[in-house]
Amino acid sequence: MTSIPPTTVQALRQRAEDKLNANGGVTPDQLSYDEKRLFHELQVHQIELEMQNEVLTRTGLDLEATRDSYFDLYDLAPVGYMTLNKDGLIQRANLTAATMLGLKTDDLINRPIKKFIFRDDVDSYYLLSRSAVEASENFKLELRFEQSDGSPFWVILRASLHSDDELWITIGDINDRKQLEQALRQTNDALEEQVAERTEELSLTITRLQQEIAERKKAEQTLQYERDLSMDIINTQSAGIYRIRVFAQETWEKDAWKSFKNSPYLIELVSEPFCKILGTTKEVLENNPGIIFELIHADDREGCVKKNEEAAVLLQEFSWEGRLLIDGVVKWARFQSLPRPLENGDVIWTGALTDITERKQGELELLRAKAAAESANIAKSRFLSNMSHEIRTPMNGIIAISQLLQMTDLNNEQKEYTELLRKSGKNLLQLISDILDLSRIEAGSVELETTEFDLSVEMTATVSIFSQLASVKGLELNLQINPDVPLRLTGDSLRLRQIITNLIGNAIKFTKQGTISLQISKDSEDEQQTTLRFSVRDSGIGIAQDKVGKVFEAFTQADSSTGLEYGGTGLGLAIARHLAELMGGSVGVESVEGQGSEFWFTVLLQKQIHIPDILTTETPVVASITTTRILLVEDDEANQYVLNRWLSKYSYQVEMAKNGREALKLLEEKDFDLVLMDCSMPVMDGYEATAAIRNQSSNVRNHAIPIIALTAAAMMEDRQKCLDAGMDDYLPKPIDFPKLLELLEKWVKQR
Repeated sequence: MTSIPPTTVQALRQRAEDKLNANGGVTPDQLSYDEKRLFHELQVHQIELEMQNEVLTRTGLDLEATRDSYFDLYDLAPVGYMTLNKDGLIQRANLTAATMLGLKTDDLINRPIKKFIFRDDVDSYYLLSRSAVEASENFKLELRFEQSDGSPFWVILRASLHSDDELWITIGDINDRKQLEQALRQTNDALEEQVAERTEELSLTITRLQQEIAERKKAEQTLQYERDLSMDIINTQSAGIYRIRVFAQETWEKDAWKSFKNSPYLIELVSEPFCKILGTTKEVLENNPGIIFELIHADDREGCVKKNEEAAVLLQEFSWEGRLLIDGVVKWARFQSLPRPLENGDVIWTGALTDITERKQGELELLRAKAAAESANIAKSRFLSNMSHEIRTPMNGIIAISQLLQMTDLNNEQKEYTELLRKSGKNLLQLISDILDLSRIEAGSVELETTEFDLSVEMTATVSIFSQLASVKGLELNLQINPDVPLRLTGDSLRLRQIITNLIGNAIKFTKQGTISLQISKDSEDEQQTTLRFSVRDSGIGIAQDKVGKVFEAFTQADSSTGLEYGGTGLGLAIARHLAELMGGSVGVESVEGQGSEFWFTVLLQKQIHIPDILTTETPVVASITTTRILLVEDDEANQYVLNRWLSKYSYQVEMAKNGREALKLLEEKDFDLVLMDCSMPVMDGYEATAAIRNQSSNVRNHAIPIIALTAAAMMEDRQKCLDAGMDDYLPKPIDFPKLLELLEKWVKQR
């Protein structure tokens, strides 16, 4: 059949429509063949239009519902929202902003914002807003708004400039805080006045007391002299006793203490032990008092003389330790004496000389032993760190390749083998981590972090990790937090989760049926801190009473057969005990063999006094991973292969560099969205490469590109070292690929 020219088709369409309009409808036998075709096409077209109209109607209803929900959230937000144009006129405002000002929302639209700012604060607002807009920067300030009745109130205003020359601002009410600050200032001023008055009164009282004390001492010194002298001698019987009279300072010759000639003192009394320590006689000392200073080691003499002078001038206790050199033999000695001033200006010094050579030798040995121990500890830490790195690198390849194999087409036997390989790798990795953790704890090299966290969020996340494992075994896993437990806390949430993970993991391991529950209660609290009790109960195999006391010891299990049946090394509970003690708490267990166990621990945590408001004003945009370009910097070929295969499966575009220098060259030549950076590499390691990327003077295209460390260095301090070097995030090897995908999604969203 020949096709109809377009002009003919158009004419036939028009003719068919004219007949329909003129006759009010026609029957098919009244139409020619071509008219029938066009008539049929019109009918089909009408049906299609009706269907499209129905879809558009439903879509419009959905959009209207979404719009209503958005404006409900916008209007009922706990802070005021406004949108200003470039002239400072209000284009949009929510109900909260209008309520703060005592107006209706319509009363705000197209009115300048300065009309609602308290007159004394208008200049501050415009000065800051103009400078921020010119610099395309966000700004924040505290100022006063004026309500409809003219009364001012304090707000905190945050503003951000958008590409369409709109200024988006949020307004938070801080009037109560400002009133409290003013009340505190008034109270502080009143207290300062009271303190000043009391200080003046106390000063007068102290002056009177000092005068009374001085007069009383002067009266008592003469009466008590003989008795005090006797008591001093009695109290120093075990050492060499001496008594020296120092003449009034007016009689001293210049530098008399340093010249050892015409000494301004007289030795009145020395005991036999005193002479024995100095290796001389009483007669020699009485005839040549300066010999005492001559026997002091030349390197220590100046310090002794200086201290002696200070004590003599200030009339305070003289105490000195140093070396003596007697007949070529070095001795350690301690001089200690007290002054007794006389009415004529002379001063009697009574004291003791002690031979402390053995003590000093012991201290020296202790210092040497301590230095050796610290050196050994440092060597141990380095060894553990190196071993961790060396073991984790091949372990990453083993575990990752086993996971890759599981994603391929395998028969049942091959699936069983690869699953055994994966489980064995993870068990070996856990064993390594436990041994390294315990070694670092026992060496005292574990430092707790202090971060703010929500207890409910952390515990829910921890329990959810074990939900699937418990479900597979047919166990019920519960979490209960008592209502009086504070949730906003400050402490080391990571270590807290580590303890609970060990306890819940053990409970699931040793429980075949029944329930496992984690209960959190409050032991005690004050305004700043609280002691919480965490209890993990299970209905498992229990522990014999004669074995309960040993379960928290390292490498110890309740029964040797337990390790054979259930596996494990007995390190988890030992680590939990050490961590709980580090966090100011303790651990314990109650158990009945065959009926179950309750493991508990306590920790001391700080309470968050001030909880900041968290406002979400923008919806994050999810970036498409299909366009994400990743630079993988890794020297290990197995890890290169595994990571490339994994990332490619999720449509990431991967390019590789074997060291930091190659990475820098690629970053200078091409644009990437993210860098996965190994830390330990030849030629240039990850730390040096990161420093070069962040250096604004380098030729790298994007100095702010997100960098995630992928490293076999898995110690806590290694994570901080990566962050301090300028990296944005950290993931230890062997790599947890779901966690890696989570990090990639997080940083891709933020690019």
